[in-house]
Amino acid sequence: MEKLRHFICKNWSKANAESGSLKLHQALSAFHSMIRRRHLPSIWAFNHLLGDVSKMKEYSTVVFMSKQLLSCDKTKPNICTLNILINCFCNLNKVDLGFSVLAVMVKRGLQPNPYSMNPLLRGLFMECRINEAMELFWKIVDMKYPCDAFTGSIFINGLCKSGNTHQALGLLRETNGTGTGLFKVNVVLYNSLIHGLCAEGKQDEARSLLTDMIHMGISPDEYTFSTLINAFIKEGKTKDAIVLFDSMSQTDIKPNVVIYNSLVCGLCKSGEWRQAKEYLENMINCGVLPNVLTLSSMINALCKEGQMTEALRMKKVMDFVKPDVVTYTSLIHGFCHSGQWGEVASLFNEMMKEGILPDVVTLSSIIDAFCKEGRTKEALGMMEQMNERGLKPNAITYNSLLNELCHLGQWKEATNLFKKMMEEGILPDVVTFSSVIDALCKDKEIQEARAVLELMIERILEPNIVTDNSLSCGLCHSGLRREAANFLDGMVNHDILPDVVTFNILLDAICRKGMMSKAHEILDMMSQKGVKPDLITFSLIIRGYCLQGEMEKAVDVFNSLETMGLLPDLVCYTILIQGYVKCNRINDAFRLVIEMTKMGIMPDVITRKALHSLKRL
Repeated sequence: MEKLRHFICKNWSKANAESGSLKLHQALSAFHSMIRRRHLPSIWAFNHLLGDVSKMKEYSTVVFMSKQLLSCDKTKPNICTLNILINCFCNLNKVDLGFSVLAVMVKRGLQPNPYSMNPLLRGLFMECRINEAMELFWKIVDMKYPCDAFTGSIFINGLCKSGNTHQALGLLRETNGTGTGLFKVNVVLYNSLIHGLCAEGKQDEARSLLTDMIHMGISPDEYTFSTLINAFIKEGKTKDAIVLFDSMSQTDIKPNVVIYNSLVCGLCKSGEWRQAKEYLENMINCGVLPNVLTLSSMINALCKEGQMTEALRMKKVMDFVKPDVVTYTSLIHGFCHSGQWGEVASLFNEMMKEGILPDVVTLSSIIDAFCKEGRTKEALGMMEQMNERGLKPNAITYNSLLNELCHLGQWKEATNLFKKMMEEGILPDVVTFSSVIDALCKDKEIQEARAVLELMIERILEPNIVTDNSLSCGLCHSGLRREAANFLDGMVNHDILPDVVTFNILLDAICRKGMMSKAHEILDMMSQKGVKPDLITFSLIIRGYCLQGEMEKAVDVFNSLETMGLLPDLVCYTILIQGYVKCNRINDAFRLVIEMTKMGIMPDVITRKALHSLKRL
């Protein structure tokens, strides 16, 4: 029997040496060979094999093998066998079957140990059965089942991940931090608590816990500092992260690449690339090699600051790190927006030679840059290339093209592109809808614009103020002023607060029609909604009165500007001068010209045109 056991172990070792680890088919072959023997190997040999397959995470296979073993009369499973089976059931999210095995264990007179209870406790937390997990933990304590630091760690970790960190803290305090009590308090437990507090955004409490554990003589490890530093960085508290990083020098713990990366990435995101560069140099001097995340973070920060020469230099200096698609995309994006197309082409060819395929973000960056330079043809050509490469353009890609087509007044092309986007199943966002609605309104396709707005609401996307202003403007310019006013009421009903631009669009249409009483109703509505009128608002009112020949009312509004904290500009003066000219009030017009000149406001082309009319008179 012993010879067979040694033979099996020897063959396992040989297989491990040749392949690096035991393969599943080898394990199954060995199991079937063992179980068919007339004289079965010891349960130790089976346990060893089951344990190896379990480490491969082939839990279903272990369950299958265990069932065959349990049905065999020639061998007697021990506590180790049943513990392996419990662990597999729990990892398969079948914790109830794990409890069934525990019942078999007790029935056979075997005493459960921490390796029996820990998987069950973890399994309940994995299945989010928090109350049952708490009940099991206290049952372990009350019945004095053997438990270890790992039991406590599972319980603390489970409570923290389920959002019950303060309950976990209470449990820790129950041990009085003495290292005795329910279980041994160690760095693993504290790490779970610190991670839980950080996940809840309570970084200051987590830092206090770090101080407590040090006072208790429990040394933090790399994970402790990494969790805290990363949490402070995510909250934008880079100064706190740096203080914590510097405090590591008072311990025996050396910062690793994860900790350095958190710090470098955080400083880069906050625009502190020079300080990030200092920590990068410190990282290399301390013998910690940067990885592609470090390189990409630095290059991205430099590109955003327009430091393209420095970004390229960084890439060359760190030639021991292979750039990835993120690194190249940052560089390409930076050079696109600085108009250095030669560098863009060079980087694009380089990444292709390195076998790094550009992704949607890379090509979208180039398309966006083409659009901003008005090179729509090249942008559309790049989109065709994306399709040829099997890359599906996203909403950001389409938004860049739609905005540019709208800017160029190519409304039909914009709406056609929008239809193509919908056909390809790419969900438009608020920016997309706003661009299309604006394009349709400028082309006076109001019904189409309304249809797009209704589609937008159907998609449960809230129109924003830009969307609504576009439609308001379109309605007004199409002569549908009454509908524009109704649309304004609809905006308020949908909890979209109109801004001063919205009101000015409506006022412009109303004042041109001479509906001055309605214009004052709009001013009252602005006051009710807390929207402060601006100089454009009052210039529209002044023009409305001038068009009606009601110059005294126009002058009253003009004179009230100063009390509103506003100073009349060239537009206000010109509107009033044009009104006086229309009413043949020559002296008043000349007086206003002298007044504006004394104010240092010089006439423009429109003002001069009005003055030329005065000379003819």
